[in-house]
Amino acid sequence: MWLISEAIWLLSYAACSAAIGPVFFNNGWLDVLITFIISIILGGLCFVGDKFTSFGRILEFVCSVIAAFCAKCVKIPNIG
Repeated sequence: MWLISEAIWLLSYAACSAAIGPVFFNNGWLDVLITFIISIILGGLCFVGDKFTSFGRILEFVCSVIAAFCAKCVKIPNIG
């Protein structure tokens, strides 16, 4: 039973993160998909941080580094 509630929490976390892009930043569908995938990964790491409190602070730092790295890799420069 607890797996269902965690899966729903993780999907809702990713859906909310992905929905912010088009509303506030005028993002396209590719950006929404990338945000959804990154949110699933970072939400999973948040679960690990909640289960193992000794790694909680380190995982917060790792999550921010992963998000920044993915944002830098996905950024497409404007040509023209």
